[in-house]
Amino acid sequence: MKVAVDVVRRWYDAFASGDMATVEELLDPSIRFLVPGDNQFSGEYRGRAELMDLWARMKDFTSGTFRVRVHEIIGTHNLAAVLVDAFAERGHESVAETDIEVHRVRDGRIIEISLFIEDVEAGDVFWNA
Repeated sequence: MKVAVDVVRRWYDAFASGDMATVEELLDPSIRFLVPGDNQFSGEYRGRAELMDLWARMKDFTSGTFRVRVHEIIGTHNLAAVLVDAFAERGHESVAETDIEVHRVRDGRIIEISLFIEDVEAGDVFWNA
């Protein structure tokens, strides 16, 4: 059984529909989230509160245009790799990229997410403005 794939699929479905209660519920209280780059959103985030705050700030920064489209989720019992397209707009600027996001799952909750961004430099330009 591919538990991680099921958990991560539920998480993305909830994120896409704006069901932030389910998003938060599927995150382990001590989750670790790693964002590469050199911009105001890059870094390591720990715990649900930090992640929920991060996503709220990203939503505000992009006037609610930030979204992710899942292409494929593959995985095992405790790992899931997700191929996604990420989009955001801010004024006359936009960013569109293909990323890989790796999720670690334990006891039905996501304990870690690591982002591998296609074009970190382009992302830095957009997210730093």
